[in-house]
Amino acid sequence: MDQTDKTKKREWKILYLVGIVMAGFVFLTMTTLVMILWTQQTTVVGGILGSTLYNVSNRLATAIEKYESSPWLLDYWENNEDSLNLDPGQLKDKDSELYKARERALTKDPYGFTAEQAECLPDEKQKLFAEYCYIMLEKEFVTFDKAEIDVISYCFRPESDSVYTFFYYENHGEKTDSPALGRNIDLPDNWQLDLQDAEERLETGEKMLSYTSCDASGNDIFYVFRPVKHNGQTICYVICSINWSDIDRIILKASTVVGIPVAAILLVFDVILLVLLYRKIVRPTGILQKAVRTYTNTRNSDDIKEGLQKLIGNNDEYGRLSVDISEMADSIDRYVSESERTAAEKQRLTTELLTAETIQKSQLPGVFPAFPERSDFDLYALMDPAKEVGGDFYDFFLVDDDHIALVIGDVSDKGIPAALLMMVCKTLIRSTLLQGMPLEEAMAHVNRQICETNAAEMFVTVWLAVIELSTGKGKEINAGHEKPALLRSGGRFELVKNTHDMALGYLEDQEFTPHDLEMHHGDTLFVYSDGVPEATSVDNELFGADRMLSVLNEDPSLSPEDEIRNLKNSIEEFVGEAEQFDDITMLCFTFK
Repeated sequence: MDQTDKTKKREWKILYLVGIVMAGFVFLTMTTLVMILWTQQTTVVGGILGSTLYNVSNRLATAIEKYESSPWLLDYWENNEDSLNLDPGQLKDKDSELYKARERALTKDPYGFTAEQAECLPDEKQKLFAEYCYIMLEKEFVTFDKAEIDVISYCFRPESDSVYTFFYYENHGEKTDSPALGRNIDLPDNWQLDLQDAEERLETGEKMLSYTSCDASGNDIFYVFRPVKHNGQTICYVICSINWSDIDRIILKASTVVGIPVAAILLVFDVILLVLLYRKIVRPTGILQKAVRTYTNTRNSDDIKEGLQKLIGNNDEYGRLSVDISEMADSIDRYVSESERTAAEKQRLTTELLTAETIQKSQLPGVFPAFPERSDFDLYALMDPAKEVGGDFYDFFLVDDDHIALVIGDVSDKGIPAALLMMVCKTLIRSTLLQGMPLEEAMAHVNRQICETNAAEMFVTVWLAVIELSTGKGKEINAGHEKPALLRSGGRFELVKNTHDMALGYLEDQEFTPHDLEMHHGDTLFVYSDGVPEATSVDNELFGADRMLSVLNEDPSLSPEDEIRNLKNSIEEFVGEAEQFDDITMLCFTFK
């Protein structure tokens, strides 16, 4: 089988697999849609109807509570249900007795009419008053248009242990032809038990509650209870209910109406999408794949251009992609040759950087203890460059048997140029001090030498001190460097805030001012570069001098080496995954 036949077979296989996936997608979509519709509609419809029943129960109960004669009305409605004319049309029929009675102000203030006043009325007027109040109460009951649900409202009177129907609406929201009062409704077997449980729960402080029960046919019935109060006493409960199976029937019908058209639309969409998929994606993808595979085998950019000729002229994404791939093949050929040269150059630079790093480290004192024969002081230093080589440096050496020089500096740049200037500056400082120059003259001499050869216009901040070991007295100069921290014996580290001079490399004729430095037995001096307080966390927060002093003061009794390593660990923990952008250099000296 040649390559073309393999490509065709692969294209149809892809189309076949996509068709299966899309058919499964249609089936899964339909199943999920039906489940979602069923679940959501059950929840939403049930919630809406439930909240509606709450509102209806509350409205009916509130309406009954308005009547001063409500106990009398409940008795009258229950005992005279067969004789009452509860047609709401009476209130609009001018010839009806109820309309005439209302016009005669019999029911002008029905809410304030007491039971005693009602009992004093003649029988006919009692009947009219009861009919009027019931019809007005019916207006508080909600009609369920197009709900296809039986909605029932009951009245339960605990003192008489009786239950009778207030209002009843049959399927399709159609009200019964006859008045609903007293209509005989099939109640569940445990009806009285449910009501008893409701009373007990309402006594605990619940103003309204709901629950479900099963009727004689095993259907779930949703109930909402609301107590009706008169003079602080519960005279009855208003109960609204619906049959939950009616809700399921409505939802099933709605899901069927929605599901079948959606399934048909998805199937048609599936077929159309498969055809477009083959013409617009599968076939062009096969051509691209074949051309790329050919180029992979031959490494000849002309082969891939020839294979993509069928697509290059198309004004679509595949046409533009074919042009890009052809150009990419040419770029790859150039890139491969350039990469070989770049790799060789990179290897050379890496080797040179490693060599420079080794040279720089060798220029800094790195053997500790540095003066094992001396017991009158202890010191330790560390330099951690941000790159392979850095611009920070430190130095310490004995000028003579009774004087030690401490140096720390920071070149304004990074990398190899800064490392070169660092070594020059360090060498000049050491040589001038060993020649016996005073501190300020040595710094001025080093500054002139740097200014004369500073073509890169870099500058160097330097802190320099010479201490007499027999007395602890000495001099220090701070040329734009960070303030040192001094620990007096038994005290805490604090910054030494002397006046700074300008950094080296700015002005050739600059003068430097020395400051007295006196150390007592047990004192510790800590100097550092700006990489310590300016270490930055992933949240772009600086480590800061205050946090540095706090770490140093955690245990002032530590040796210089332990103090520096403890601070270095704290910086690393603070910085976390953030990249180090500046060199970190520290020197700690304890006068014993």
